[in-house]
Parts: sequence; structure tokens; C-alpha cells
Amino acid sequence: IPANLNYIGANAFNNTAFLLNHPEGAVEIGSILYTYNGILPSDTAVVKSEDSPAIALHDNYFNLGKFSQIGAGVFYDQPGITYAEIPEDIETISDKLFMNCINLEEVHLSDSVKYIGNEAFSGATSLTVMEWSEYIETVGDYAFKNTNFTGEVSLGSNLTSIGEGAFQNSSAMTKITIPSGVTIINNYVFDGCDNLAEIIFDSNEYSVNSKITSFGIAAFRDTAISEFTVPFSVRNIQESTFENCDNLVSVFVYNNTENTTRTEYIYDEETGETVPVQVSHGLTKITTKAFNNS
Repeated sequence: IPANLNYIGANAFNNTAFLLNHPEGAVEIGSILYTYNGILPSDTAVVKSEDSPAIALHDNYFNLGKFSQIGAGVFYDQPGITYAEIPEDIETISDKLFMNCINLEEVHLSDSVKYIGNEAFSGATSLTVMEWSEYIETVGDYAFKNTNFTGEVSLGSNLTSIGEGAFQNSSAMTKITIPSGVTIINNYVFDGCDNLAEIIFDSNEYSVNSKITSFGIAAFRDTAISEFTVPFSVRNIQESTFENCDNLVSVFVYNNTENTTRTEYIYDEETGETVPVQVSHGLTKITTKAFNNS
């Protein structure tokens, strides 16, 4: 393996003799942690260096400090992990990295983390404490499904994308702040967050400078929202968006479909170029079961 190798894709060595005959423990390829064979012991802290204070607070530990990349699903379904911290030079939390780590309670992301992969923490049902990176740009699909962050979640100002179902069934979360770079609220993103009572959008969302253009299917279903102002640029309320919102008392929608417009960029097949077009603001469609049982 050459020294400059810095990426290995998921399942690259699946069902090879190299992997099947590898002894229990970390499978290292150069400076990359490819996977882990076997089950980590109970009360394991995944730490960023040998100097981590967490080592003294847990029965066992696994050091990530020497790795330049951490493979997809390395710690998938490891009930022994209770704590995790990410080294400063890791930018990506790979897909399914801590998926189904049912006893993982606390995670600390370094500020180098920009991308959280699909299902990275999905099924980590004991996860209540998260130190967020201020520089996260993307949260993947179902990244935090069935987690239990306690109280308020505030996402950094660099965030531009929250994946489908990213926080689905995160039942202990009560409030979340969405930064200004986010333009779409995806399908199922807060579905089943039954204690989520408040969603804070950037102030521009209540003006002609609004960027959020759509809500996905069941985006806020089964939440505890009581009052909601639809952002200025949202044109459609999709299927089951506010279904089963038992506390919902009022929804405010701007009457702005005729007098204001925003710029969208579309592909022109004749010229082969992306061109700006003016699209009207404002709600024009409420779809199936949008407010059913609210």
C-alpha cells in the first residue's frame, strides 16, 4: 500500500482472504482504519489520542489518533462503545460509523468535521450529548435517526444540507435552530420528534430574502409544534407535513404569490447553459394529509 493512499471505499476488500483471515481487532491499511473485526469490550471510549482525559473515566479505550481516515461502518453495532471523540484532522464522519451503537451516550466532534455521513449515528438510542462542529456543511440521510439529544440543538452557520430523515424519531429534542444556508427541509427530517416544540429559522426566511423553497413529505409529522410561520419562499406543503401534530394551534402563511419573485437557475436544453428565471414566492399547493389529525 503506497504511503499517499488516503481513501478506501466501503466493502473494497469484502470477502477477500485478506479480510477473512485477519485476526480480531483493528484492520489497518496504511494510515486508514478500514474496519474492526470482533466486538469491543464494555464501556469502551473511542478517543482521539493517548492523552484524552476520557481514558481515565472508562474501563477500556480505542485510539483513533493515528488514522487519517475511518472507514464506513467501522464501529457498526458495537454495544460496548459508550463515548466517542473525533481527532482534529478528520473531516468526514463516514456512513454508518456508529450505527446501532445502542450504549453510545456522548460524542465530541472536532471543528475539522465538515461532513456527517448517511446513518452515521442512526440507532444510537442512548446518544443524548453531542458537541457539534461549528463547520459542519452536510448532515447525511438518517444520520441521527432514533437518537435522543436532550433539549436544544443548534447547527453551525456553514450548514447547507440536512438529509432525508436526518433527525427522525429523535424524541428528546425540544428545539432546533436551522442556519441560513439550508434551502430545503427534506422528507421525514423531523418526523416522529414528538417533543420538538420549536424550530428556529433565520430571520431572512420571513422576508423576500427567504431561501427555503419546500418542505418534504412528513417533515414535521408527530412533532409538538404549536405555532408555525411558513417561510416566505415555500410554495408547497407536501404530503403529511404536519400530520398528527396534536399541539398545533396556528399556522401563518404569507399572501405573496403575485407581487414578489425570487431567482431560480434552470438548465436550458437549447443553449446547454444554466440560466436565471424569476419564480413567484408563496404557497400554491397543500397536498394529501398535510394537516391530518392535527
